Amino acid sequence: MSFLTVDKTLDTVQNTFDTVDKSTLIETFGAEILNQLDLLINTVRGCWYTAYGAGSLIMLNYGMKIFLKYRMHSCRLMRGDYSFIPPKIRLMSKSMILSRSLMYSGSQVAYLLWGYYFTIVMLFFYFMLVSYLIILPFAGRVSYEFLFIFWAIVPTIIVSYSLFYTQKYLSNKIFLQKCVSFDSRHRMHRPLALDNRRLYHIVSYFLFFFYIFVGLCKAIIRVVKGVVLGVAYLSRLDRCNLIPGFEHWDPGYLSYLSILQVEMAHCHPVLVTFCHLLKQNPTPRRSSFFIEPNIEDTEAVMDSPIGRRRLVINRWLKLYTLARNPTLIPIKNSDS
Repeated sequence: MSFLTVDKTLDTVQNTFDTVDKSTLIETFGAEILNQLDLLINTVRGCWYTAYGAGSLIMLNYGMKIFLKYRMHSCRLMRGDYSFIPPKIRLMSKSMILSRSLMYSGSQVAYLLWGYYFTIVMLFFYFMLVSYLIILPFAGRVSYEFLFIFWAIVPTIIVSYSLFYTQKYLSNKIFLQKCVSFDSRHRMHRPLALDNRRLYHIVSYFLFFFYIFVGLCKAIIRVVKGVVLGVAYLSRLDRCNLIPGFEHWDPGYLSYLSILQVEMAHCHPVLVTFCHLLKQNPTPRRSSFFIEPNIEDTEAVMDSPIGRRRLVINRWLKLYTLARNPTLIPIKNSDS
């Protein structure tokens, strides 16, 4: 529906642009403005189609990964591994876990829809930036002034990566000691032991001033990465978009962990197999607390204090079992 709406809107804009009087635009901005507007409409259409297709593939991939993660987490819970559940969520009350589990189905659909739309919009703006900052200027379709941002960023990126690989080379060849050790798989390891400490401190001193300026840019990039990853993984309730320690602030992730624990408490394979064996073998075993249904001298047993006591215990245990397991009531009625 959204695809058809945007497509019809672009067709309407294209038809309006083809039929409207352009003399005022030509007198104000020159004849080149018509080519640029037509190029803008075509670029928007191409970026929208590309973003819609890429977003659909991403969401299809997310759908499969959600099921795989759900299966993996369920298997870990079956083995008794609760390490992936944050401590604050693990210590929540059972009523809170049960109430949060009721939110999962609706929240998953809502998060998928919002994540789908946000992913398409994010990809659309990304493709527009790439088109107008890299592709179209190099193709000669727009002015080279659009390349100003590209040429301003490229030298910084080249210097940063060159310095990074230089640091890596120096650390490997000069700063680390040459002694090695081997593990059980005969793989070579080098210990974290400094060599040439004076040179290490000299390099660290000069890099201190460089990374003050680089850190200003990297701080902004860190915020941008957080926003991009938050939008990209909005549909994934099996992943928390918040930093560790604040997972309980994410309602979607909280509902996902809650439904996992609720289903595991009622659908554990050991529990299901045990109930299945009980259902397949309904013959009651002898117990000192239960009265067998085929006792011949029932009246004699009922008259004795021990018999009356056993009968009371039998009825109480039966009532307690049915109250804690209401699903057994239909089985009891069918057997009776």
